[in-house]
Amino acid sequence: MDKQDIRDLRNWHRDAAIRSKTAGFDIVYVYATHDLSIAQQFLEKRKNDRIDEYGGSLENRARLLRELIEDTKDAVGDRCAVAVRIAADELMGDAGLTHDGEARDVIAMLAELPDLWDVNISTWPNDSQTSRFAKEGFQEQYTSFVKSLTTKPVVGVGRFTSPDTMVSQIRRGILDFIGAARPSIADPFLPKKIEEGRIDDIRECIGCNMCVSSDYTSTNLRCTQNPTMGRNGDAAGTLKSSRRKSRKDRFSSSAPGRRDSRQLLLRHVGASKCILPKRRPNSADA
Repeated sequence: MDKQDIRDLRNWHRDAAIRSKTAGFDIVYVYATHDLSIAQQFLEKRKNDRIDEYGGSLENRARLLRELIEDTKDAVGDRCAVAVRIAADELMGDAGLTHDGEARDVIAMLAELPDLWDVNISTWPNDSQTSRFAKEGFQEQYTSFVKSLTTKPVVGVGRFTSPDTMVSQIRRGILDFIGAARPSIADPFLPKKIEEGRIDDIRECIGCNMCVSSDYTSTNLRCTQNPTMGRNGDAAGTLKSSRRKSRKDRFSSSAPGRRDSRQLLLRHVGASKCILPKRRPNSADA
């Protein structure tokens, strides 16, 4: 990018912020995480090899991010909050931004500039880890430092599903707000259920990442816990069965599980009749 490219980028970003304000948005983001934005890539010394005022020292590499924040606040700050989402760690050691290295230094450098800090780890596979490999609230070790550097509110993520874990993060001064994207996909009424004390009614995210897969496959958003997700005509969580009382459920299985399958269906399906295809003799029957 030459200097004109950078000026163009800043103008486009500013124009987009103004469109967001016109559309009625309350918060406008400056994005520097998931390795998806030029602002983050300018921060990364492994990618930024410029020799002008946008390269070299960390202060220079953070210049574009600072300018984007300032431009956005100038454009919409009279009515919209300006948030910065930034990678607190890329899990790459010294080759990337780290919570005890340059990510920390950038946040300290810009501490009071945005209205809100939104912190996570980068890239997407690190940020949206499955429950098989990461426990609830797993990002705390990488993001807990942020509140010590700024007086501005801090929001973070970590596949939160337990209200107790959420409250713990706030009471211990780790975060001011809880970000819950995947948990809200599983249960859009999560905040309301917590507010009303309906803890046992929460449909918990299991961290299977079926929802994340849609981003990679360009398919409709889906959730194994919430069958109404992606069905715009249905109220979340209220999808009704289309099963008719007279419907016959057909089920087939291979030996030797055929008889067990039939017994399970008869026990749980109720009035529906299970029709199993006739067995064909095979060598396993000998």
